[in-house]
Amino acid sequence: MPTIRQKRLAKEIIENLNRVIHKNKYELLESVSYSKSIAKQPSRILESKGVKEALKEEGITEDKADKVVLKILESPIVYEMVTPDNQLRAAQEIYKRLGSYAPEKRLNVAVDINQLIEQADKFEKTLSSSEVKKEDITPHQEGEVPKNEKVLNK
Repeated sequence: MPTIRQKRLAKEIIENLNRVIHKNKYELLESVSYSKSIAKQPSRILESKGVKEALKEEGITEDKADKVVLKILESPIVYEMVTPDNQLRAAQEIYKRLGSYAPEKRLNVAVDINQLIEQADKFEKTLSSSEVKKEDITPHQEGEVPKNEKVLNK
């Protein structure tokens, strides 16, 4: 059963759909008295069972959304209402619902530049203290491995 705040959020989401300038997820959560720390992680609340149930109680269901998308997709193109762009977006929504899209792949990498420089310095010291001298290193064509040399990272 949704909480009072979740019910208020569901109503705010519906009102937001009719606004000219939409509130973002953070603003929606703050507008119904969620704390700033919670509002910074909107998916925790927006994807909760309580909010989904509250939206259903307000008449917002996946089935209704699917019908709207299908109606747009099947409508003849009338440039004031249904544009090719709207139909394309409707098709994309259907693909998402049917699981036809592969999940988006993202990679976030955080690099501590000071630590990276420190490791490079250590590596350089290791090279300079080894028996191999820079003069002894001969350039080779890419992929070519001279006899009696080991291949690293291949």
